[in-house]
Amino acid sequence: MLDTQLHNPIQRMLPLMAIAGTMDTNNMNEEQYCIVSSPQKNQPKKRRTMGLRISSDSTMGGRKHQEDRILIAFDRKDDADYACLCVFDGHGGEQASVYARDHLWENIKKQTGFFSRDHDEVMKAIRQGFHFTQAEMWKVRPYWPKTASGYPSTAGTTVSMAIICGNDMYIAHVGDSRIAIGRQTKKGIEADVLTRDHKPSLPREMDRITKAGGKVQKKSGVDRVVWTRTKNDHQGPLRRSTTKYEIPFLAVSRSLGEKVIFYIDMQEMHIFATCMM
Repeated sequence: MLDTQLHNPIQRMLPLMAIAGTMDTNNMNEEQYCIVSSPQKNQPKKRRTMGLRISSDSTMGGRKHQEDRILIAFDRKDDADYACLCVFDGHGGEQASVYARDHLWENIKKQTGFFSRDHDEVMKAIRQGFHFTQAEMWKVRPYWPKTASGYPSTAGTTVSMAIICGNDMYIAHVGDSRIAIGRQTKKGIEADVLTRDHKPSLPREMDRITKAGGKVQKKSGVDRVVWTRTKNDHQGPLRRSTTKYEIPFLAVSRSLGEKVIFYIDMQEMHIFATCMM
Protein backbone atom coordinates (compact mmCIF):
# COMPACT_ATOMS: atom_id res chain seq x y z
CA MET A 1 0.00 0.00 0.00
CA LEU A 2 1.82 3.08 -1.28
CA ASP A 3 0.27 6.51 -0.84
CA THR A 4 1.47 9.18 -3.26
CA GLN A 5 0.80 12.89 -3.49
CA LEU A 6 1.85 15.67 -5.84
CA HIS A 7 2.43 19.17 -4.54
CA ASN A 8 3.31 22.60 -5.90
CA PRO A 9 6.83 23.72 -6.87
CA ILE A 10 9.31 24.50 -4.14
CA GLN A 11 11.57 27.44 -4.93
CA ARG A 12 13.27 28.37 -1.68
CA MET A 13 14.93 25.81 0.60
CA LEU A 14 15.78 26.29 4.26
CA PRO A 15 17.22 23.96 6.90
CA LEU A 16 14.20 19.28 7.71
CA MET A 17 12.62 19.00 11.05
CA ALA A 18 10.76 16.09 12.63
CA ILE A 19 7.80 17.69 14.37
CA ALA A 20 4.16 16.79 14.92
CA GLY A 21 1.40 18.59 13.10
CA THR A 22 -1.29 18.45 10.43
CA MET A 23 -0.48 18.93 6.78
CA ASP A 24 -2.50 21.53 4.86
CA THR A 25 -1.56 21.70 1.18
CA ASN A 26 -4.48 23.87 0.07
CA ASN A 27 -2.59 27.10 0.69
CA MET A 28 0.83 25.90 -0.39
CA ASN A 29 2.73 28.73 -2.06
CA GLU A 30 5.88 28.26 -4.09
CA GLU A 31 7.29 31.45 -2.56
CA GLN A 32 6.59 30.28 0.99
CA TYR A 33 7.42 26.60 1.24
CA CYS A 34 10.87 25.35 2.12
CA ILE A 35 12.57 22.31 3.57
CA VAL A 36 13.73 22.96 7.13
CA SER A 37 15.70 21.25 9.88
CA SER A 38 15.23 22.05 13.52
CA PRO A 39 17.88 24.40 14.93
CA GLN A 40 20.33 22.78 17.35
CA LYS A 41 22.81 24.22 19.77
CA ASN A 42 26.37 24.14 18.48
CA GLN A 43 25.04 23.37 15.02
CA PRO A 44 27.76 22.08 12.66
CA LYS A 45 29.00 24.27 9.84
CA LYS A 46 26.52 24.26 6.96
CA ARG A 47 27.55 22.84 3.62
CA ARG A 48 26.20 24.44 0.46
CA THR A 49 25.33 22.41 -2.62
CA MET A 50 22.62 22.68 -5.29
CA GLY A 51 21.62 25.95 -3.67
CA LEU A 52 20.69 24.12 -0.45
CA ARG A 53 21.83 24.61 3.12
CA ILE A 54 21.95 21.24 4.86
CA SER A 55 22.96 20.40 8.41
CA SER A 56 22.51 17.43 10.72
CA ASP A 57 22.85 16.54 14.37
CA SER A 58 22.36 13.43 16.50
CA THR A 59 22.19 12.74 20.23
CA MET A 60 22.70 9.33 21.80
CA GLY A 61 20.80 10.22 24.96
CA GLY A 62 21.04 7.72 27.81
CA ARG A 63 21.74 4.69 25.65
CA LYS A 64 25.02 2.78 25.75
CA HIS A 65 25.32 2.70 21.96
CA GLN A 66 24.25 5.02 19.15
CA GLU A 67 21.82 3.03 17.00
CA ASP A 68 20.80 5.89 14.69
CA ARG A 69 22.47 6.96 11.47
CA ILE A 70 22.24 9.90 9.04
CA LEU A 71 22.95 10.02 5.31
CA ILE A 72 23.62 13.16 3.28
CA ALA A 73 24.58 12.16 -0.27
CA PHE A 74 24.92 13.99 -3.59
CA ASP A 75 24.95 12.60 -7.11
CA ARG A 76 24.91 13.87 -10.67
CA LYS A 77 23.26 12.10 -13.61
CA ASP A 78 23.57 13.69 -17.04
CA ASP A 79 22.68 17.33 -16.40
CA ALA A 80 20.73 16.75 -13.18
CA ASP A 81 21.98 17.05 -9.58
CA TYR A 82 20.49 14.88 -6.83
CA ALA A 83 20.57 15.20 -3.05
CA CYS A 84 19.49 12.33 -0.79
CA LEU A 85 18.82 13.13 2.87
CA CYS A 86 18.01 10.26 5.24
CA VAL A 87 17.48 9.61 8.92
CA PHE A 88 17.64 6.01 10.16
CA ASP A 89 16.28 5.48 13.68
CA GLY A 90 17.66 2.09 14.66
CA HIS A 91 16.46 -0.32 17.31
CA GLY A 92 17.75 -3.64 18.60
CA GLY A 93 21.29 -2.71 17.58
CA GLU A 94 23.01 -0.55 15.00
CA GLN A 95 23.32 -3.19 12.28
CA ALA A 96 20.12 -2.38 10.35
CA SER A 97 20.58 1.39 10.39
CA VAL A 98 24.20 1.04 9.26
CA TYR A 99 23.23 -1.34 6.46
CA ALA A 100 20.40 0.91 5.29
CA ARG A 101 22.66 3.96 5.34
CA ASP A 102 25.30 2.18 3.26
CA HIS A 103 23.03 0.45 0.72
CA LEU A 104 19.51 1.90 0.41
CA TRP A 105 20.36 4.97 -1.67
CA GLU A 106 22.71 2.98 -3.90
CA ASN A 107 20.04 0.31 -4.43
CA ILE A 108 17.42 2.90 -5.35
CA LYS A 109 19.67 4.46 -7.99
CA LYS A 110 20.12 1.04 -9.62
CA GLN A 111 16.39 0.57 -10.18
CA THR A 112 14.98 1.02 -13.67
CA GLY A 113 13.21 4.34 -14.07
CA PHE A 114 14.71 6.20 -11.13
CA PHE A 115 16.49 8.76 -13.31
CA SER A 116 13.49 9.25 -15.60
CA ARG A 117 11.36 12.41 -15.75
CA ASP A 118 8.22 10.37 -15.04
CA HIS A 119 7.22 10.85 -11.40
CA ASP A 120 5.37 7.54 -11.26
CA GLU A 121 8.43 5.70 -12.56
CA VAL A 122 10.66 7.42 -10.01
CA MET A 123 8.36 6.52 -7.12
CA LYS A 124 8.14 2.94 -8.38
CA ALA A 125 11.94 2.74 -8.42
CA ILE A 126 12.15 4.09 -4.86
CA ARG A 127 9.66 1.46 -3.70
CA GLN A 128 11.61 -1.29 -5.47
CA GLY A 129 14.81 -0.03 -3.87
CA PHE A 130 13.26 -0.45 -0.43
CA HIS A 131 12.09 -3.98 -1.25
CA PHE A 132 15.49 -4.95 -2.63
CA THR A 133 17.32 -3.54 0.38
CA GLN A 134 15.06 -5.45 2.77
CA ALA A 135 15.66 -8.71 0.91
CA GLU A 136 19.43 -8.18 0.85
CA MET A 137 19.44 -7.20 4.52
CA TRP A 138 17.79 -10.47 5.45
CA LYS A 139 20.63 -12.36 3.76
CA VAL A 140 23.24 -10.81 6.06
CA ARG A 141 21.08 -10.79 9.20
CA PRO A 142 22.25 -14.28 10.32
CA TYR A 143 25.75 -12.80 10.71
CA TRP A 144 24.60 -10.01 13.01
CA PRO A 145 25.09 -10.42 16.78
CA LYS A 146 22.40 -12.44 18.54
CA THR A 147 20.31 -11.02 21.34
CA ALA A 148 21.31 -11.42 24.98
CA SER A 149 18.85 -14.34 25.16
CA GLY A 150 20.45 -16.08 22.20
CA TYR A 151 17.78 -15.28 19.60
CA PRO A 152 18.68 -14.09 16.09
CA SER A 153 19.27 -10.36 15.76
CA THR A 154 16.23 -8.12 16.23
CA ALA A 155 17.94 -5.08 14.69
CA GLY A 156 15.70 -2.89 12.57
CA THR A 157 15.42 0.73 11.55
CA THR A 158 12.96 3.38 10.48
CA VAL A 159 13.73 5.33 7.31
CA SER A 160 12.89 8.95 6.59
CA MET A 161 14.13 9.89 3.13
CA ALA A 162 13.97 13.05 1.03
CA ILE A 163 15.35 12.97 -2.52
CA ILE A 164 15.71 16.36 -4.19
CA CYS A 165 16.31 17.03 -7.89
CA GLY A 166 15.75 20.55 -9.12
CA ASN A 167 12.30 21.62 -7.93
CA ASP A 168 11.20 18.01 -7.40
CA MET A 169 11.29 16.35 -4.00
CA TYR A 170 10.35 12.74 -3.31
CA ILE A 171 9.55 11.63 0.22
CA ALA A 172 9.68 7.98 1.30
CA HIS A 173 9.43 6.67 4.83
CA VAL A 174 8.82 3.57 6.89
CA GLY A 175 8.34 3.72 10.66
CA ASP A 176 7.58 6.68 12.90
CA SER A 177 10.39 9.16 12.19
CA ARG A 178 8.46 12.14 10.83
CA ILE A 179 9.29 14.49 7.98
CA ALA A 180 7.95 18.03 7.94
CA ILE A 181 8.03 20.95 5.56
CA GLY A 182 8.36 24.53 6.76
CA ARG A 183 6.39 27.58 5.68
CA GLN A 184 7.75 31.07 6.17
CA THR A 185 5.07 33.29 7.74
CA LYS A 186 4.98 36.65 9.49
CA LYS A 187 5.11 34.74 12.78
CA GLY A 188 8.18 32.80 11.70
CA ILE A 189 8.63 29.29 10.33
CA GLU A 190 5.61 27.00 10.73
CA ALA A 191 5.90 23.27 10.05
CA ASP A 192 3.46 20.82 8.47
CA VAL A 193 4.06 17.08 8.73
CA LEU A 194 4.32 15.24 5.39
CA THR A 195 4.34 11.66 6.69
CA ARG A 196 1.99 9.50 8.71
CA ASP A 197 3.44 7.43 11.53
CA HIS A 198 3.46 3.68 11.16
CA LYS A 199 2.35 2.77 14.69
CA PRO A 200 0.45 -0.40 15.70
CA SER A 201 -1.88 1.78 17.79
CA LEU A 202 -3.36 3.39 14.66
CA PRO A 203 -6.56 1.67 13.42
CA ARG A 204 -5.40 1.32 9.79
CA GLU A 205 -2.10 -0.22 10.92
CA MET A 206 -3.69 -2.50 13.51
CA ASP A 207 -6.18 -3.72 10.90
CA ARG A 208 -3.38 -4.39 8.41
CA ILE A 209 -1.39 -6.35 11.00
CA THR A 210 -4.29 -8.54 12.11
CA LYS A 211 -5.31 -9.27 8.50
CA ALA A 212 -1.73 -10.41 7.86
CA GLY A 213 -1.95 -12.88 10.76
CA GLY A 214 -0.21 -10.75 13.36
CA LYS A 215 -1.24 -9.46 16.75
CA VAL A 216 -0.99 -6.23 18.70
CA GLN A 217 -0.77 -6.15 22.51
CA LYS A 218 -0.03 -3.48 25.06
CA LYS A 219 3.11 -3.38 27.15
CA SER A 220 3.54 -0.62 29.72
CA GLY A 221 0.58 1.15 28.13
CA VAL A 222 2.10 1.12 24.62
CA ASP A 223 0.66 -0.88 21.71
CA ARG A 224 3.30 -3.19 20.26
CA VAL A 225 3.47 -5.74 17.47
CA VAL A 226 3.67 -9.21 18.99
CA TRP A 227 6.70 -11.41 18.42
CA THR A 228 5.54 -15.04 18.53
CA ARG A 229 8.59 -17.14 19.27
CA THR A 230 9.67 -20.53 20.52
CA LYS A 231 12.50 -21.33 22.88
CA ASN A 232 15.78 -20.30 21.28
CA ASP A 233 17.03 -23.89 21.34
CA HIS A 234 14.01 -25.24 19.43
CA GLN A 235 14.89 -27.44 16.48
CA GLY A 236 12.74 -28.97 13.76
CA PRO A 237 9.42 -27.87 12.26
CA LEU A 238 6.85 -25.83 14.16
CA ARG A 239 3.78 -27.84 15.17
CA ARG A 240 0.55 -27.00 16.95
CA SER A 241 1.98 -28.69 20.01
CA THR A 242 5.15 -26.55 19.93
CA THR A 243 5.29 -24.20 22.90
CA LYS A 244 5.15 -20.59 21.73
CA TYR A 245 5.54 -17.32 23.57
CA GLU A 246 3.80 -14.10 22.59
CA ILE A 247 5.98 -11.09 23.36
CA PRO A 248 4.64 -7.53 22.86
CA PHE A 249 7.74 -6.35 21.07
CA LEU A 250 7.94 -3.51 18.56
CA ALA A 251 6.31 -0.09 18.98
CA VAL A 252 6.45 0.64 15.22
CA SER A 253 4.43 -1.34 12.70
CA ARG A 254 6.84 -1.07 9.74
CA SER A 255 10.61 -1.05 9.54
CA LEU A 256 13.57 -2.28 7.54
CA GLY A 257 15.47 -5.29 8.81
CA GLU A 258 12.97 -6.42 11.43
CA LYS A 259 12.24 -10.01 10.46
CA VAL A 260 10.70 -11.23 13.71
CA ILE A 261 7.46 -9.32 13.00
CA PHE A 262 7.27 -9.93 9.24
CA TYR A 263 4.40 -12.38 8.98
CA ILE A 264 4.41 -14.99 6.27
CA ASP A 265 0.93 -13.95 5.07
CA MET A 266 2.09 -10.41 4.37
CA GLN A 267 2.51 -10.19 0.59
CA GLU A 268 4.33 -6.88 0.40
CA MET A 269 6.11 -4.23 2.37
CA HIS A 270 4.23 -1.00 2.77
CA ILE A 271 6.00 2.28 2.20
CA PHE A 272 4.51 5.76 2.09
CA ALA A 273 6.01 8.08 -0.53
CA THR A 274 5.31 11.66 -1.50
CA CYS A 275 6.34 13.47 -4.65
CA MET A 276 6.97 17.21 -4.50
CA MET A 277 7.09 18.90 -7.89
